[in-house]
Amino acid sequence: MSNINETPKKLVPTAKHKLNSNDYCRCCKLSLRVQYGDSWKSVSTENVFNGSKKKGFEGQILAQNVDAIGIKVERKSDLSERLCKPCATKIRNARAGFLFLLHNINTINAIFMRDQEVETTATGVHDNINTSRTKRTLPTTVSTPERSPISKKTQKTGTIRLKRSLGKQFDNTINKDHNEDSLLNIDIICHDDEEKVQKQTRVKVLILWPNGRTDVKDTIRLVKNIVLNNWKAVSHIVLTHQELKPEILKAVRSATNNGFKQYCNSDTILKRRSTEELIAFSNSTIIKEITERCPLWSSCVSGACSVQLQQMHEYDNTNAINSVALATSAIARVRNKSMSALTYRVSSILFHSGVSYQDMTRLNRLGIGMSPDMVISFQRQLGKNFDSKVLSYKSSLEEKPHDTLALMMEIKDKQPVTNDDIVAIDVCEEKRSSYQHFTPESFTRITDMLQSEKEKKNVDIISNEVLDQVITDHKKFNFPFFKLVGDNIDHEINARIQTKEHGNQSIHWTHQTVIRDSVVDPCLDNTKPRQSLDQLQLLDILPTATIQSRLKHSWAILVSRVVTKHLKDFAFLRNVVINHIPHQYSKEASTKSEIDGDNEFDSIKELNPEFADWHGKVNLYEMEFNMFCKSDSGNELGTTKASMNRTRKTNASAGPGKKYNEYKEFHQCELEAHICSAFMEMTGMEDTNGTPKTINLPSNLTNKQTKGEWLLSLCESFINRYCFDSEDLDNLIQQTNQLELASLGKYKCRVEKCDKAFVYHSGRVSHEISAHQMNNDRNGQIRDEYGYYFCRADCGHVFSTKATRNRHEKKNHLQFTPEEDTSVNDTPDPIINDHLYNYHCAKLKFGMILFDFNDAVQEGDGQRLRDIYKLALLLYKSGGHTKYSYVVLLYLVKIAAIYSEFEAHNLMWNRFYNKYGRLGGNISLDLKKEQQNKVLKTIWRALGSNLNKASASRVAEALENLERLIESIDKECNLQERKGYRSSGNNTESVMQITSDLSSIKAFKFTPGRHGHASFPDFENKIVNLDYRNLHEWMSEKKKLWQSIYSRKSK
Repeated sequence: MSNINETPKKLVPTAKHKLNSNDYCRCCKLSLRVQYGDSWKSVSTENVFNGSKKKGFEGQILAQNVDAIGIKVERKSDLSERLCKPCATKIRNARAGFLFLLHNINTINAIFMRDQEVETTATGVHDNINTSRTKRTLPTTVSTPERSPISKKTQKTGTIRLKRSLGKQFDNTINKDHNEDSLLNIDIICHDDEEKVQKQTRVKVLILWPNGRTDVKDTIRLVKNIVLNNWKAVSHIVLTHQELKPEILKAVRSATNNGFKQYCNSDTILKRRSTEELIAFSNSTIIKEITERCPLWSSCVSGACSVQLQQMHEYDNTNAINSVALATSAIARVRNKSMSALTYRVSSILFHSGVSYQDMTRLNRLGIGMSPDMVISFQRQLGKNFDSKVLSYKSSLEEKPHDTLALMMEIKDKQPVTNDDIVAIDVCEEKRSSYQHFTPESFTRITDMLQSEKEKKNVDIISNEVLDQVITDHKKFNFPFFKLVGDNIDHEINARIQTKEHGNQSIHWTHQTVIRDSVVDPCLDNTKPRQSLDQLQLLDILPTATIQSRLKHSWAILVSRVVTKHLKDFAFLRNVVINHIPHQYSKEASTKSEIDGDNEFDSIKELNPEFADWHGKVNLYEMEFNMFCKSDSGNELGTTKASMNRTRKTNASAGPGKKYNEYKEFHQCELEAHICSAFMEMTGMEDTNGTPKTINLPSNLTNKQTKGEWLLSLCESFINRYCFDSEDLDNLIQQTNQLELASLGKYKCRVEKCDKAFVYHSGRVSHEISAHQMNNDRNGQIRDEYGYYFCRADCGHVFSTKATRNRHEKKNHLQFTPEEDTSVNDTPDPIINDHLYNYHCAKLKFGMILFDFNDAVQEGDGQRLRDIYKLALLLYKSGGHTKYSYVVLLYLVKIAAIYSEFEAHNLMWNRFYNKYGRLGGNISLDLKKEQQNKVLKTIWRALGSNLNKASASRVAEALENLERLIESIDKECNLQERKGYRSSGNNTESVMQITSDLSSIKAFKFTPGRHGHASFPDFENKIVNLDYRNLHEWMSEKKKLWQSIYSRKSK
């Protein structure tokens, strides 16, 4: 009975093979097909008429071998053209045997002729020696000693008996005649050409035992090859010699011991254990050292690894280099504990990954890691002088180099204009003390620099040329401005056994890091704010038409990347796409950032707190997720939830708050799909492989610049059509600006021939009602065009706040019962909408904001990021995110008014961290801090209950050098390609799936009256829903608040 769990097998019909003559061997007639189970396989064969592919016989044709011995090979359809391997070998051997017989069967033996001649000439020896018959050994040549048979025992003769004094007996007779060699059983070196024999070295070896036995083949071979200087053969014989091999191994052990002893006593890289030396450590250096100082050990390990260490370069075989270096380090450390540099590097990896105390001890006992106590000491070493850079920065800035340059620029600007090329400059403190940037310290430094430059130029006066040269040199000064980046760290420690005295701990600490500014313009003014808050207009912090124009341009570039990536007919334009949007500080933003620890015991004055970008971006992702994703919309094709399910990216359904990386990856796929679907609708494409019907593509002959301009123009049309198709944003900005302008001046009476003016709009309305009996009907509105609240009892009066309105209603309208505030503005738009189209257009708009946000951060483009924040400010305010709307508004106001030119420039451009120093490799400062905090928490978890302020500080102080050390190890492991951002894999399949879904529901084809998705039935085509009066009121209040906080005196 068959097992019920056995998977049933389905019979698959196979094509029946038709037999032919080539299925059998031509010679032995055996079948060349072998049955394996239910199928037939062919054995290895050779073709009679084709060239052979067998090693050593390449190109030989078997038929020609047969023809060489006089047999004609016929080629017929009923004769097989294939031979099995044994038959093919027989044919080759048959030809060789035939040729051997042909050339040797009737040929006179040259050896016999020569021996006969020798016997005739050597009669003297034959008369004195008994010619008893002896056994003859086979001839052996020097070139092939390994083919010599083992020497056989000679037969005893009546007249010759070999004794111990063999050497003495041979001294008188060994050189008398060549024929004596045969009696001594020495092989004769035979050659057909006697002249060649005389020109070559001939070696004859005899080892004769007292009993007359001659043997030991390996020993004879060894002696012969030593004499012939054939050292390669000698080395092989020595290692295979049964009696010599044990002695050789002892010698190898002794030589290796001596070599390692000298190596351990020398100045080697394995003994260098300082922080900078460990960071600069290289495994390739170990390979070079053992190759030169321990050649025997180097040969052993290279043979074990099957590599040639002497011929390897640094990246030829990273695995072999690292393995040999690790083995050498572990073995050397057994002899000398101080040779532990590589072990410290291995321990740093374990330390970085948060290995436990027990695992650290295990690895130490295995010989590849340091002990836990040594690791703690190593951490202290890494954290030593952790704040040296920031102290150096601070010391340099305390000399006020920026103020010194500002004073020099002021002296130059205030010089009288003359026609002379060289003008003397009077460096007098009394004259310069009234200057705006004058300080005694700055003036003293300037005087010293001018005097030094005058002596350098060997001139008599301090002229304008000297001043210009000093200014030029001082501008080259690397101003070490920096940012102090901090974040809180929350950590929980659960007690293993809880008691009243010992319970769980909830830790809330902060961690600070100093990152040096990469973009510094020392020529900018740093003495006064850019403008007062009274002069600041709201248009300076709102996305005006100029800002929108810049956003359209950058969005068009981003769209061009997506279109050329996924749409087949636009792929030929990929080489004209702008991969990195340039800005004025692209070079500085692509340099590697400098990072340092913070000193808790030193004070740094005049710190200006800022918010960072990554948390703000996460908040935007959360807003987008809440706006477009609902858990019950998974069965509605085209929605965010449905796209997650259909692309199998279900981890993103947890949202960016819990699964940020997963949601960001999915969001990018969904955005690219929306771009492709909308672009296909605009150009008349049926699918991603289709051809545009509404546009004409440029030909391949068009120059690159023209094609690039055409593509950008098309993409800007796309942005105007789907992202800036509504006037809601322009109307909001315009109405806010008009309201601000009205509030700045006096409100004049709107009745003709009345010249009265009022400070407040509410006073003007009261005058118009009482003096002119003007009917101020609210028409169902809650607020008028200036943001004032109407009296709900319809008396016509207006009030600046709800509180004053309510007091008025209670006092003057006793019978009035207020109802909930309703407005005609809240009623649905009577115009017929396409709510499904609205949903996906709004999704596209929000997605482009996040797309541009990510790209601006990567490129380190502070100006583009500020433009995006002006638009994001409205999103934060509209979404009810009061904290982020507050800090973003403050950020924009600081740049526009509160800060000086230098401070505003610094705030706008120095917001990024570039780890590897490459174009497009920036991240936000707070994201860098989050990455560091993750490493800290990993290490802290390994400490367990031993975590306290001392151990936490020790780890935090070592963090910077630890990261540098890990980066060095990554280079050693050839992991340089793992730079930059989290890998998202190939998402083309996901993009194509969502694009297909959107095209099937015609998401971007406007259809009036079409209902939206069931979960989003009345979706409006806008992502900002703000009342301009509320916006104006909120921004004006914050301006007044900050005017009292940030007002400061001019220097």
